[in-house]
Amino acid sequence: MVGAGRSRNGLGPFVARAFELAGARVVAVSGRDPARAAATAMELGKGLGHAVAAAPDAGALCRAGIDALAVTSPQEHHLQALQAALAARIPCLCEKPLVGEADVAQGLEVAAAFAQRGLLLAENCQWPLVLPAIDALHGPLRGPARRVAMGLSPIGIGARTMVRDTLSHLLSVVQAVAGAPAVTGATAELQLRDVELDDRSDQALACTLRLSFVHRGGDLRAELQLRHCEAQPRPAWVEVDSRRVDRRIGSGYAIAFAGGGREVAVADPMHELVAAFVADLRQRSAETARRSATVIAARLRLYGEVLQAAR
Repeated sequence: MVGAGRSRNGLGPFVARAFELAGARVVAVSGRDPARAAATAMELGKGLGHAVAAAPDAGALCRAGIDALAVTSPQEHHLQALQAALAARIPCLCEKPLVGEADVAQGLEVAAAFAQRGLLLAENCQWPLVLPAIDALHGPLRGPARRVAMGLSPIGIGARTMVRDTLSHLLSVVQAVAGAPAVTGATAELQLRDVELDDRSDQALACTLRLSFVHRGGDLRAELQLRHCEAQPRPAWVEVDSRRVDRRIGSGYAIAFAGGGREVAVADPMHELVAAFVADLRQRSAETARRSATVIAARLRLYGEVLQAAR
């Protein structure tokens, strides 16, 4: 794992636990410096109940005989880790966004190379796994979706910072409900048409991003409502064509979604995503790997287009 500590986003130990619950074993970590990596390895090992080694960097990790690399470092370090995994032909699960805003062009090249080599690449965008809860609480859609909305509570401040941190989640749901490119494997199924960001202040504590797309199923509007929040559990919800579900987090991080006057308990979507990644690792399907990397490349392309338009 690259960035397995909790100094910024705090996801590392949770992703590590998800991997171990899925039957994988976290064997080594790297960090921003050797001392930090050693301390992270020791702390993580205590939590997992077995020794975890420390490596000086992502390249050393990928040359150490591992089966896969998990990247949970801050986004500005994602590209370097992805390039190390690609050079060593190591499958990779990366925290969202796949790369930082300044690295989108290179990130697209990396994703294309993963696809070309049939090398498994996944992005930690778990919200599409919540869509069955919407159907369970509201019933299935009849016909193509026309509107997707999400409400998230990032810890960052400033409109652009909040959008950068959360946009991949919205785009992953848009891709899922549009059925493209995840179903067809095409890279140009979703076309961005309009972008509106209501507050572009660097000090904004709340903002709303509105997008519109066109795809073979018709027009699709999307909205991302963001409100800064540091306290856990942070509010979150998703809505598809007026069918909204709100996340509820109980003791022991038990997750449920509420909507339509009812509530349904679900498995942790992040654990489901990691388990699916581990299952794909074992399957070793080049076609599955190509499809996953193609979906991620399409999402990253849209990510860059939205951020460019919202300047």
